[in-house]
Amino acid sequence: MAFPAVADPIYLCAKWLLVSPTRIYTCSTAPTQIGRTHPHSRIYRLTPNGVFSRRKKFDMDAASLIERKPLDHIDEFQPGDTVIVNLRIVEGDRRRIQAFQGNVISGKHTTSRNPSPGDTFIVRRVSYGIGVERIIPFHSPNLESLKVSRRGKVRRSRLYYLRGLTGRKARIKERR
Repeated sequence: MAFPAVADPIYLCAKWLLVSPTRIYTCSTAPTQIGRTHPHSRIYRLTPNGVFSRRKKFDMDAASLIERKPLDHIDEFQPGDTVIVNLRIVEGDRRRIQAFQGNVISGKHTTSRNPSPGDTFIVRRVSYGIGVERIIPFHSPNLESLKVSRRGKVRRSRLYYLRGLTGRKARIKERR
């Protein structure tokens, strides 16, 4: 079987790394196809603590390969909080800032843990009886700022059950 050139993103060969926002893949001596399900595949996934999930150790961490910027324009929030997200909107040659207010149903931001480049959070609001959700990457250049307007008291990390609720049942109690 002939393998295509290394420039093809599906294939790798020795001493090459494929870096995605959440994982690092590397392979041993022979070229291999990404996504192969054979148990003896030569591609190893790097786990967050810097050790390969199978047989090999690797002293490089995924965070050291990708530059992380501090997120000073984002307040600390967690699921259940009501937030106002200011997003940059480009319409032709005009630029403006649009505010989107809603409840955070997944994702959180704390100053002790800076999110990875691929991390996102979901904000949901009900507009004219229709639920609208936006999936927003933390490191998006279109994210102008995020302010918390109300802290919510919830006991789950993902509030997908709110999708099926309307009216008073969809309310979240305020944290004191």
